[in-house]
Amino acid sequence: MTPARPHRVWLLPGMGADRRLFANLKLDGPPPQHAEWIPAHPQETLTAYAERFAQHHGIGASDTLVGVSMGGMVAAALVQRYPRCRLILVSSGTSISQTALLVRWLAPWAGLVPFGLVRWLPVGLLPARLRLPMAMAVAQDPAFIRWACAALRYWPGVPRPVGTISIHGSADRLFPLARQSHVDITIRGGGHLMILDRVDEVGAAVRAVLESSN
Repeated sequence: MTPARPHRVWLLPGMGADRRLFANLKLDGPPPQHAEWIPAHPQETLTAYAERFAQHHGIGASDTLVGVSMGGMVAAALVQRYPRCRLILVSSGTSISQTALLVRWLAPWAGLVPFGLVRWLPVGLLPARLRLPMAMAVAQDPAFIRWACAALRYWPGVPRPVGTISIHGSADRLFPLARQSHVDITIRGGGHLMILDRVDEVGAAVRAVLESSN
């Protein structure tokens, strides 16, 4: 008889980010798993990408997914296939309609944006709070960013999975609080990057959710 695989916690970063986004996030128990982005196929839907993403990383049917921004949307798509997974959304949502109007307006033009030029920006001259986000953006494949913008534009979204917990900042400009259908934990004054600059509060909220599910 094959032993059951232990429950794991997976961290999914935002579109222009990587595992460094979670460098200061402290969780109890075994170290969480980092689900790094994999290359996308041309014209691939977000749902199809999410399935390949899960297979690539070996995400289990009863694992917990902690997704930030686009990572939360991919996680939400995954939970449609693996309904026993627990979903924790941080600065995220389950539909493009929950993003700011400007984000939705710019999405169709993503293919014309020269994302590669970001590599030439003087990261060291930026304010300290922006250096890590920009460094992560510089490390991303511009083709992946363009694909992600298009895939999110055409993604129909999913119903909020049962048991989902949403942790959201009241000052999030990319996913405005007013556009969220349901928020369980609100970080007052938290912006879209609160996983970085309000990490102690976000970490405490995630730990409380994980503890309640044990």
